Amino acid sequence: MVRRLSLLLGLLLLVSLLANAQGLGDKVELFGGYSYLRVNGPPFG
Repeated sequence: MVRRLSLLLGLLLLVSLLANAQGLGDKVELFGGYSYLRVNGPPFG
């Protein structure tokens, strides 16, 4: 249990350092939907 928790905290620290190195700073992008594209579908109407 302690090993799993320390691994999770280490991974979180690594991800936060990588995000900081990319210059994300205080910008957050969140997407909670989906995109559906139908190329040769019937026309709407």
